[in-house]
Amino acid sequence: MPARKTSAPPSPLPSVPRRDWVAQLFRFRGTTRARILLAVLLAAGLAAMVFLHPFRKTADYETAANETREIIWEDGASMHLSGGTDLTVITDLMEKRVLIRQGEAEFSLPRRPWRPFFVATTRLAVRGSGGHFVLRVEPERTDLDLIAGTVDLTDPVRHQPVTAPQPGQGLSVGDDGPDAPANRPAPVTVLPVQPPTR
Repeated sequence: MPARKTSAPPSPLPSVPRRDWVAQLFRFRGTTRARILLAVLLAAGLAAMVFLHPFRKTADYETAANETREIIWEDGASMHLSGGTDLTVITDLMEKRVLIRQGEAEFSLPRRPWRPFFVATTRLAVRGSGGHFVLRVEPERTDLDLIAGTVDLTDPVRHQPVTAPQPGQGLSVGDDGPDAPANRPAPVTVLPVQPPTR
């Protein structure tokens, strides 16, 4: 009776130590392609948060000739509207924008570099963080009086930066462009000045 042939047991599959898998994962994550993909995903997610997030709000405010109104936001920024003022506030996760069509508004802003506060008219755009100022919009000109802090100014018509006044100064912007900052009598203010932050 012929002897039965026995087959050798199958050799075990080579095992890869766990540390090698981890090393390969980190090598993939460090490649240029992976970095580009990660950057694209982060940018898309951020854009979706800014433009599609339900916290993006628009509010219109209008006061009668003898009416005043004060708005205080949860981040500490505040705005006081004088009579005959018409403006729109646009708020989202990244910033707050105020578009003034006519009238006068006083702003007191905390220092929040990560969430800038913009105020715009047809003649002047203001970027404030920790600033306290009054903005008046009239048919022939826009006036800015800086009470405290600092602001960045831009001419939206000519797309050029505008020299910002120092506290206690103001400037006017007409159809011919902005005037040089000059000392002015302090305007009547209602809002408290924000305390300085480090």
